[in-house]
Amino acid sequence: KGSLKKENELDHLSLKTQFEDSISGEVDYTLVVPQGMTLHLITQHGNVTIGSAHGAIHVCTQSGDITICKSASTIKAENAEGSISITDA
Repeated sequence: KGSLKKENELDHLSLKTQFEDSISGEVDYTLVVPQGMTLHLITQHGNVTIGSAHGAIHVCTQSGDITICKSASTIKAENAEGSISITDA
């Protein structure tokens, strides 16, 4: 049994998926946001891919790959394990 919690406030959207300890699974999110929006994305175990963005980007993951394509602003990408690929920035 998993759960999804969504918090939608005026200045941000927060999505959190949590599984019980005995359950493992995979969740994929596809978000379409205005191109100038600032992105602050955090995951513990998972890959993050950003296709195109004009706002500032901050991505942090403990274990996963980060891929950023076609960014026109500031990028900060951090991970403990995994690769970081930035193209057309």
